[in-house]
Amino acid sequence: MAVKQKTYVVACVLMCKRPEFQLYLSIRAGRVVTSEDDALKVVRLLTGIRSRKELIIDSDAAMQWQELINNFNKWNLKNDLH
Repeated sequence: MAVKQKTYVVACVLMCKRPEFQLYLSIRAGRVVTSEDDALKVVRLLTGIRSRKELIIDSDAAMQWQELINNFNKWNLKNDLH
C-alpha cells in the first residue's frame, strides 16, 4: 500500500465535508450536494469507485481522484472561494 494512496482516502473524507467542494460537485454532477454523504456519492460517480478503499488498491481510481481534485483546485481559484 502506497502511503500517498492512503492519503487519498483521508483527503476524500476531509474534502467531502467541505462546503466549497460540495458546491463544485453539485455543479459537476448537476444535482444538489449538501452533505458529506451526498458528496461521497458524487465522488463515486465521477471516479468510478464503489469504496474509498479503491483509492488505495486501484491506481486508475487514484488517478481519477487526483484529476478531480486538480480540477476542483482550478475551479476554486477561478471562483475565489478559498
